[in-house]
Amino acid sequence: MSPRLPAAGADLPATRGPRNRQRQRLIDACISALHIHGPSRTTVEKVVAIANLSPGIVRFYFKSKAAMLVASLQYLASEFDEKVLEPVMAMRETPVEAMRRLIELYLDPELASPRKISVWYAFWGEASARQEYYEICGHKDDSFVALVRDLMGRLVAESGDSHLDVEALSLGFIGLLEVLWQGFAFQFEADIDRPAARARCAAYLRSVFPRQFSDAATGVRQATPGAGTTPDASLARRDRELFGRTAQPLLHEDDLPAPGDRQAVAVAGVAVLVVRDAAGTVRGWINRCTHSPHELWQPPRVGGGPDIRCPVHGLVWRLDGTGLGDAAALTELPLERIGGLLFLRPSAGVGGREGWSGGPAGTVGWQPLDKGSRIAVRAEWPVVVEHWLDAWFSPAATVRFGAIDSPARCSVDDESGGSDWVADGRTFGAGFAAGRFATLAAAGGDANWRRRFIAPNLVIEQHPGGLGVLSVLPAYDGGSHVAYRAYRPAGADRRQQAMGWLARRMALRMLGEDVPIIESLQRSLSAQPAPGSTAPAGSPLEAFRRLLRTAR
Repeated sequence: MSPRLPAAGADLPATRGPRNRQRQRLIDACISALHIHGPSRTTVEKVVAIANLSPGIVRFYFKSKAAMLVASLQYLASEFDEKVLEPVMAMRETPVEAMRRLIELYLDPELASPRKISVWYAFWGEASARQEYYEICGHKDDSFVALVRDLMGRLVAESGDSHLDVEALSLGFIGLLEVLWQGFAFQFEADIDRPAARARCAAYLRSVFPRQFSDAATGVRQATPGAGTTPDASLARRDRELFGRTAQPLLHEDDLPAPGDRQAVAVAGVAVLVVRDAAGTVRGWINRCTHSPHELWQPPRVGGGPDIRCPVHGLVWRLDGTGLGDAAALTELPLERIGGLLFLRPSAGVGGREGWSGGPAGTVGWQPLDKGSRIAVRAEWPVVVEHWLDAWFSPAATVRFGAIDSPARCSVDDESGGSDWVADGRTFGAGFAAGRFATLAAAGGDANWRRRFIAPNLVIEQHPGGLGVLSVLPAYDGGSHVAYRAYRPAGADRRQQAMGWLARRMALRMLGEDVPIIESLQRSLSAQPAPGSTAPAGSPLEAFRRLLRTAR
């Protein structure tokens, strides 16, 4: 059986404007209905019930139910083309990295979710829908096979092992990906072991190309920084427990402007449904049906409505989490609000809000400057944090668009493991940036540039133009995701807003420049286990390593 892979849809709708957003909302609901009922039993009534729209709206966007089903398949096809085929094809000249990237993207939860995979299987397995699948996706199946064959051929040429059969290797690799997708389709997201799936793919390639796909070449962790030991099997579980005791950024209250608005967020292994209730209060619930453990609302969806509904069982909850009929109440999660920012903190523990108290960041109202950015890093999250503390939290640290003429001050909180770095903006190097600081200082603004590390994984950067919130979380074995979002003070004037955009631009540039350095550090640690900690006593880096040894 050939792999069921998508193709680019010629009429993928834009997502801008109310009409296109409503069309996309119907497509998203149609994908959910296909996941639950299959093509033949999916009806317009079932789709609009999930979308919380009227039946007549379907005719406005689609000529028929069949057209809506095809549009949903085309949307998934275009998504696969954009998020997998195009990025991997652009990396063909470096086949090792291209294969590693292919595994990461193909098994990404945003793309390879049980909900989306089941749609591919539904069209493929139902005879009446199979022709639509071939018309939309058939030619792209060949493109994907050709891409894998091309990469395998390059790998064989690099290895010098001319006896290897490129066709057989390609078929085996595609079959492995297919089997993994089949397994995902019949599981709940919480039960899927994606790191194990990636490890199987890496093991397949390593068994054929041992030199090109050694642990060192692929960035698989062999040692925790500063520990000098190979991590045990319970390390991932202990990491989740550590993050579960620590405040983690979720959203901003402005992301949910009206009662009934909601977003699904996954953070530190917890699926959270954030809702603004009828009274206007933003609250968080465990994003799980009380009848069976599937997600009630799947990220990255944004929506609204007068209640919360289970798309599978038809159970209904009020916006305050109380169930109607047979539905048990949803489990509420404690949210912390700091200047409009929302943090999840399931229980008291290491780090958290303490890093905000006593400073302007905890008292000023903040408004989002952007929708946030996420950067993938091929390194374990402690490696990312160690680089931040080593490069950003020392008296010699700089803000990238201006050198500091006098040493910055850096302090460490031994109890929490957090650190505070402050530089006087008036001493920044010459140039337009320094001029901006001087102007703000003359107007009575705070010209200091402050970085706060809140253990174990947050950096808060406060400057005259606003605030940047930076976090890193594990994504898979040997990889992590860095999230960054910028904020401006409520009521900021035009000069402060301009400064905020400048700081945001430079922060993203700084992160982009640091990624290759962090990944190089990970490869070095993977190739040879690190010796014991050599961080200076009393430094932020030494405090972080001490925290890890205690908590892990």
